[in-house]
Formats: sequence, C-alpha cells, structure tokens
Amino acid sequence: MTESKFIQIWRDYLGILCCPDCIGKNTELNYYYDNNKEYLCCGNCNRRYNIINDIPILFASNCLPAIDVTKKAKDDNYSRSLNSDKEKMSSLDDWKYLSYQYYTRYKEFDKNLVNFDNKGIVLDIGCAGGSLASKFNNYIGLDISWKLVSFARSYLDKPFVLADAKNMPFKNKSISHFISRNLLEHTRDDQKIIREAARVCNSSGVFELPCSDGVSILIDPVNVIRHKVGLTPKPLFSYGFGHINMQSEGEWARRLMENHFDIIRKSSLGRGILYKIISLIEFILFSSGDNDDIPTKYLSKKYFRFLHPIYDLIYSIDPKTNKSWSKVFYVKPKRLEGSNRSESAAN
Repeated sequence: MTESKFIQIWRDYLGILCCPDCIGKNTELNYYYDNNKEYLCCGNCNRRYNIINDIPILFASNCLPAIDVTKKAKDDNYSRSLNSDKEKMSSLDDWKYLSYQYYTRYKEFDKNLVNFDNKGIVLDIGCAGGSLASKFNNYIGLDISWKLVSFARSYLDKPFVLADAKNMPFKNKSISHFISRNLLEHTRDDQKIIREAARVCNSSGVFELPCSDGVSILIDPVNVIRHKVGLTPKPLFSYGFGHINMQSEGEWARRLMENHFDIIRKSSLGRGILYKIISLIEFILFSSGDNDDIPTKYLSKKYFRFLHPIYDLIYSIDPKTNKSWSKVFYVKPKRLEGSNRSESAAN
C-alpha cells in the first residue's frame, strides 16, 4: 500500500502529538486508515480526530469553533469554494507584497531567530499563511483558521495543524522553539496561550507584541485611545485597528513572567521615523483589506527583487527613534517540577 501524504509529512512529528482533551497526560494519538478516511485516535479517551487534506483537526471538545470548522472542512461545497479562494489569494492585489511596512518588519523580525537550533522543532503559533515555514528544517504551523491553514498547506509540504492555541495538541516540552507573532493582542485569552507555549516548549521562543505605551496610537489609534480612557478595545475592520488586548510593555513582560517564562532579552521593531509614517499611511489606506501573513513564495517573486533592495536602502538610512509600536520578547520556559508544570499549564 502506498504511504499516504499525511504520513509522509507527519512521520517525524506524530510522536509529539497528543489529544487536546488529555493535555498534560502525554498520551499517544494513533493513526488509522479506514474506508478511505484517515483519522487520529487518542490512546487514553479514544476520541477520534479527522484528517482532511493532510491536516489534522485537533480541537478540544469544549472548543466553540470546533464543530463549525470541522463541518466546513468536511463540506465538499466549502472545499470547492476554498479552492476558488486559493486562486484569488494567489493573485491578491500586490499592495500587500509591495508593502514597505510588511517587508521591513519581516526582515527585522528574522534577526530574533538566529539562536534557534536548526535541528530543533519550531512551532509557529498562529501561522496564518506560513510565511516563516521555509526558514526552518523542522517546522510545524498551528492556526485556528481552516482557510489560512489550507492555503499554507496548498503550497508547502510542511506539517500544519488546525487547532486552538489555548489547547495545543502537543506533549509536554516536545517543541524546541516557538514563534508567536501578532496573536496575543487579538485575544483576551493571552495568559492561557502563554501557559500553553511554556508547557510545550523545551528551549526558547519569541513573542512579537504591540505595546500601548509605545507608538501604537499610530497603528491602532481607536483601540489605544479606548484603552487609555478605560473602554474595552474592539475589533474594527480587517486590517489594523483590531487589537482587542492592549497592554503596555511592562504589563506584557509581567504576564510572560507570571506564566512560566523568563525574559532573556527584548528588541524593538519599526524604530524608524519613515517606517512609522509609511506604516500609518498603509494602515489607513488598507484598513478594510486583507491582513493575512505574507506567504514566503511571494517574497521571492522576480519583480519584488528589484523593489526590495530599495526598501533595504531606505530602512538603512531611516532615522531611528527610541519609540516603537512592537516589541519582541525572547523567552525561555522556567524550569518547574514536571508535575506542577503540567497542572499549572493546563489550568
């Protein structure tokens, strides 16, 4: 029997998957193929999880989007519409890939990944279009969006899992490194996600987070003002202006340290004056546009190769300021006792 594509992709990573309903118990998920269908089954609670388009769907039973997402993924009509979406996404307006803000921030962020072990497994929490997948030999992407995970899988032979970051379907300390970009500011469950990242991480990781005491007012003025006057931030439009969790740099640092991480170092993204001006213009012009991450394949398109050196030059001469709207926290999980760690991370 010919080996399935799922096994080819996940062969080296099946052993670290675990049932999201049995987190902390480190029970195996076993692979089965029956009646032309693939699925994973928990060795502890016997719950089955579907595999669709080589993507395991691993939501905890109490996860609200689980039923709806799984139904969509199994719906043939939805799959056909998704294929149509892929074609549209493959020919998106070039503004996003021509974006000075996207490109320069992408390159600046890369500098924070140099200490990652090339042989270690890297988990991209909230991977979106999989823009960082090609940078690592052992990469796994996790996202709650079926559309984005399917799109990433359509052009990358890398393992992607559809799951909730609050219940990551991985065994304790099974991931070497993780990346979390532009995620925690979009959820009020940030501390649960931080604890989950600490539970599965064995070595180090990075959080990219906008800070309300920086110049975030240029990027998300509505929610920064609402936050400062004591009102609850709101998700507005689809591009920018959607940070419902606005915290200061000190508050983010406190949350990371209280949820089982040590902060090794911090760095600032987007300290250039021109960067701030251009970013503000882009956020205003495209506030109702698509804010998906840039797929790697677009960054190497021929006609961008001529423009990106110009961006590099502009960024190199851009006057720098001490203020930035986004901070990168390079962290390492605290070494807690195994039993205590499992219990506290799962709470």
